[in-house]
Parts: sequence; C-alpha cells; structure tokens
Amino acid sequence: MKPITIDNRDKVSHHTHTVLIGGKDNFLSNWGTGKEHGGSWAYWACRPEDADAVESWVSSRNDFDKVKRLSGKYPQKRGHTTVYVIYDGHVSLLP
Repeated sequence: MKPITIDNRDKVSHHTHTVLIGGKDNFLSNWGTGKEHGGSWAYWACRPEDADAVESWVSSRNDFDKVKRLSGKYPQKRGHTTVYVIYDGHVSLLP
C-alpha cells in the first residue's frame, strides 16, 4: 500500500500555518496502518512566530522520536502521516 497523508489545514491555515513540527509517533507506529506502512508520523502546523513553543511542546512528549521542523517543505511520504493545526489556545501556546 502507498503512504497515507491527512492534512487537516483548510485553505486559510495552509497559508498562515506554514511551519510543520513533528516526528514519528512511537505508540501508533506499533499497530494499524502505521505498523503496516512504515510507521505513524504526526506533524503540527503552526504560524512561524509560534514555532519555538510548538517545537518545545512536541520535543517534550515522550511518545515522539525524530522531531523535526519543516518550513517550506512537506513531510516525506512514508507510513501514515497526519498534520494537525495549532490554533490559539492550544496547550503548546499556553504560558
């Protein structure tokens, strides 16, 4: 099977939330489509000004490996990849 990518950004957030931060989800990579297709990957799309806070939040999660920041690039097609959107009020942006 070919890789699965789900990008949850709409037309507006695709242009405003241009930085993607994420990595391999160690929990979900062990079952379902993640296991069958090379792992499960998750990225959070954010505004450039929020990238440091979001990267710190993703890096602090113990269920993620290989955390990377992508700007102007799209995640490499592999496994099951989901892109979530960081809106105001998200836990990663709280003080």
